[in-house]
Amino acid sequence: MKLAQSQKSRINKWVKKWKKELFLDQWKIYVKYHDFNEKEDVPASCNPDSDYMFIDIHVYKSFWSFSLKEQESFIVHELCHCITESIASNSFDLLNGNLVTSRQLTKTIENLTQRIANIAFPGGLN
Repeated sequence: MKLAQSQKSRINKWVKKWKKELFLDQWKIYVKYHDFNEKEDVPASCNPDSDYMFIDIHVYKSFWSFSLKEQESFIVHELCHCITESIASNSFDLLNGNLVTSRQLTKTIENLTQRIANIAFPGGLN
């Protein structure tokens, strides 16, 4: 499936917009386009790495069958995984029997909470 440059440009515009809105300026974001569907009901997926602050967003064939508003919401959803990745990683470590210290968990929760606060209340008290 050959994508039009306008399709890629639109996604790049959304990534740029939401990267700023979600305070992900330090993250490296890569978008990969696929001419197949990973799963029938999954138009996009991602692989975030909070340690190195990068994410691969995978856009699948079915993505293009949705409205522009829905497409943008899928991109936002995948970017939000950058915010939740550290708590997800801690959770999976715990489920797999790996040690997660109280200090590590507290730091993760505080970082996640501050990210949400920054998004909900941009500019802070300045």
